[in-house]
Amino acid sequence: MRTVSNLKLFRYRPVNHKTFEELAIGQIWHSKFTELNDPFEAVYIDKTAGGLQYIVDTFRVCCFSKINDNLLMWSHYADSHRGLCVEYELDTETYKSRVMHVSYQTAMPALETIRLHPNGTLSLNIDEEARIFLTKSEDWAYEQECRIIIISKEPSEKGRLAAAPAPLSAVYFGIRAAAATIHATNTSLSGRPSVEFYQAYLEQDEYRLRFESIDRTQL
Repeated sequence: MRTVSNLKLFRYRPVNHKTFEELAIGQIWHSKFTELNDPFEAVYIDKTAGGLQYIVDTFRVCCFSKINDNLLMWSHYADSHRGLCVEYELDTETYKSRVMHVSYQTAMPALETIRLHPNGTLSLNIDEEARIFLTKSEDWAYEQECRIIIISKEPSEKGRLAAAPAPLSAVYFGIRAAAATIHATNTSLSGRPSVEFYQAYLEQDEYRLRFESIDRTQL
């Protein structure tokens, strides 16, 4: 079993041309909040005069999970195990400076005030104002989500490709992943032989996955 460290982020992906494009170019899609699958994204109780929606509209977010073996995630985001899960291993500095952790609760977050620095710039505290885009319903807690957010200069765009937070370190293939999917992934990553491949299997005595190494030289 491959060890999952605290500095690894995972993205569950279906098999399509966008997934293979991301693998080939080393970039990942960052979406506008309104394009995400939860309609409550960045929805909050506004107790200020104008809120921060004009700021949120400029954000583009890429969502990750802290784990690679969640059965629901494999079903919901990796096409019922026909897809894959990619792994990025970050250095400590990048992880601490760029990765934001989603919290889960029943109450919607409230924006009480908008604070400005003396020079006029906006202050966004992760534990206060930034909670509006880092809080989700408890229904989503199984995802164990982390986020990386970038700012777009084009408010109307639905999303954009941007560099991954770290080099790709491993790819995990679902139980139902076709041989063609594994070969296509290997081709997309032909210039990066250090990326490790793993195949998912069902455990025999409990509801859990195990991963076994794939020898890429034999593909």
